[in-house]
Amino acid sequence: LYLVPLAFLLPTSNAQAAVNCTAMMASVNLGDITLANADNESITATLKYDCRNTYLFSRDVSICLAVDGGDYNQTDVFPRYMKNTTPTPSLAFTMKLPNNTIWGSRNYTGGSEYKTVVNVPGGTTTSFNVPIQISLSSGYNNISATPGNYTNNFVGGSTAMSYDVGGLLGGNINCSNKSLQSNTFPFKVQATVIKDCKVTTASDVNLGSQPANEINIPGNSNIGVTCTKTTPYNIGLAPKTPNPIGNTNGGGFLNGTGGNTDKVPYQLRSAVGTNGKKWGNNGSTVGTLTNGVTGTGSGAEQLNNVYVTVPSADFKPDTYTDTVTIHVNY
Repeated sequence: LYLVPLAFLLPTSNAQAAVNCTAMMASVNLGDITLANADNESITATLKYDCRNTYLFSRDVSICLAVDGGDYNQTDVFPRYMKNTTPTPSLAFTMKLPNNTIWGSRNYTGGSEYKTVVNVPGGTTTSFNVPIQISLSSGYNNISATPGNYTNNFVGGSTAMSYDVGGLLGGNINCSNKSLQSNTFPFKVQATVIKDCKVTTASDVNLGSQPANEINIPGNSNIGVTCTKTTPYNIGLAPKTPNPIGNTNGGGFLNGTGGNTDKVPYQLRSAVGTNGKKWGNNGSTVGTLTNGVTGTGSGAEQLNNVYVTVPSADFKPDTYTDTVTIHVNY
């Protein structure tokens, strides 16, 4: 009996085969940020990774993708922040995985690294996409950010990847047991805060019922304006029915109902009394409007008192009204 030794040889190409994975993510720009979207602007970014399998047969691959707080502060992952020239002021934002959890890192609390298992066919390079929801966060005073460009750079070790490749017959694989390869998919998150103002309070002025012999009838209300921090603004008031026609100095007429042709003159003022400064709308920019009320935004509502004087009530009994348009120039 002759025993012939048998040698089981793998093809050279297969013996040197491997699975290699890489990841990338493009920079994200949330665009122009105003008072209206400072707490809710959102965009979906795409985290992409590729796995190249040079084996003859498919392999399962456990993938881990992690990110820290970026160059603002590595440990801040909920929320993260974009900074202007210095850490203050800043814009707070979140980055969430498809399951609505905070995308983070195994090295810091507050978030979780992205983790999944994929199957990569033999002899192929397969790509996978992960939607990442990036949103500005409410409750962190984003409206107080001054106009300018804001950025958080996720570079220099802020991003990391690890993966574990299964055998031909399967078996347990866990990328969490592998060391993170740092700075594997650097990206940045950007936004631009622009100058913005909005009228946040505007209540009617009710002069009440007045006897015909009443003179110099006073009334008052307030106008609330919110502007981005450090933004100069000017408020102009324009009666719908100017007195006289074409007047831009805050004088107007109250109009009766039906066929009543009487018109009750009134004057808008920025200070109380018949000698208070007239409040008009003689310009359309901060520089050209000289009879309005000026201010500088703080990110919070600023209230401005508006006063009305009516010289006389000696008109036909009726209900008289007019509409005043508020112009905020900034």
